[in-house]
Amino acid sequence: MKAARDERGTVAIIFALSCVVLLIVIGIAVDVARYYNVSTRMQAALDGASLAAAKLLSDQDLSDADVKSRALSYFTAASATFGVKPSSIVPPTVIIDRAAPSVEVQGRLEIPTLFGRFAGQAALTTISQKAKVVYDITTVELSMVLDITGSMGTNGKLADLKFAASDVIDTLFDGALTDTNVKIALAPYSASVNAGEFANDVTTLPKATSCYKPCWSCRRICTDTTGSLTDTCVLERQGGEAFTDAAPSGSARLPNVTGLPSVPARYTCPESSVIPLTDRTHRDDLKAAIHDYSAAGTTAGQIGTAWGWYLLSPNWASVFPAESAPQPYGKRNVQKAMIVMTDGEFNASYTGGADQSAEAYTYFDNLCAAAKADGIAIYTVGFDLNVPDALAHLQSCASSPTHFYDAKTGAQLKNAFKDIANKLGNLRVAS
Repeated sequence: MKAARDERGTVAIIFALSCVVLLIVIGIAVDVARYYNVSTRMQAALDGASLAAAKLLSDQDLSDADVKSRALSYFTAASATFGVKPSSIVPPTVIIDRAAPSVEVQGRLEIPTLFGRFAGQAALTTISQKAKVVYDITTVELSMVLDITGSMGTNGKLADLKFAASDVIDTLFDGALTDTNVKIALAPYSASVNAGEFANDVTTLPKATSCYKPCWSCRRICTDTTGSLTDTCVLERQGGEAFTDAAPSGSARLPNVTGLPSVPARYTCPESSVIPLTDRTHRDDLKAAIHDYSAAGTTAGQIGTAWGWYLLSPNWASVFPAESAPQPYGKRNVQKAMIVMTDGEFNASYTGGADQSAEAYTYFDNLCAAAKADGIAIYTVGFDLNVPDALAHLQSCASSPTHFYDAKTGAQLKNAFKDIANKLGNLRVAS
């Protein structure tokens, strides 16, 4: 009888070899996991660096060196999370293309394999990655033509408007990439528009030196440098430049009421005046101006619309402070837009026609057509407006059917303004 073979030693050898193989497999798995972890962190750093640098392309005062420095500083800070020695990281390459405009950041690093070398893999693993951001930043210039007529003082409508307009300001400024790539202007109107500090620059009257209100509900009256009574409000422009945005000089200067205290029928000079294009650093000033709006007077929406255009027109750049000067028409990545809002039929006009409403809408229609021809996107909003003809003119003025809103309630007004702000905000990044 043969003795049985002792196979325990063979089993031990097989087990030992299996453990080695298992350890190598586990080690390779650790190496792979480490590779993907570092690779993911590196890609995120490259993405963030290219994005952070591309945001600077909109600032014409910054050089390519400034843009590159931003990319490198971002990447360097983020690389601390890679979990590798700094000496393993090759300084990234930054490629700037202002014509696109884009920023590409290319990175490379080498990490040692912990276990892979035992399976015949290289002692070092190279990770080469890149990220490119094509960042087409659109500058938004928005003017809000806001109805502060007497009817807005009923049923909480003025409060609804103040909320909606302030929300547009917050939405656009919160989403702005820089302090200056979104600017907003205000053109409140009733039976006229108050040109405020710009009145003397756009009319022929002597400069107003002091203004006061005889009573809380009275119109604002000023004394000019000749001692005559006047105010700072303006009417529709007449003559050959009536429906243009020509600079207010010579015969193109705007008319205003003379011979106060006698005034034309339906005339009111609103206390709140226009505010030219204003950037994010003055957000609170814009909102405070809206908060102070009071309701009074009839409706000359055509004059408000004209000023909504003037505030966006490069032809008026010399009238306003340098920081409020509108960009040229047709400039790449500049979106000019206007919101025209009213709760009533236009019923105040000073062009001499017998039918003031018809005259007002003739003026309005011509202004809308001319402003759209200059590339201005016009959004129109009727608020609790139940006059079919008035709604038809608003719809015709809008740049498209989706640019027109028929809001019947305060909630709908707020939603309309929010939708407009979101549409304009989405234009900031093209790709």
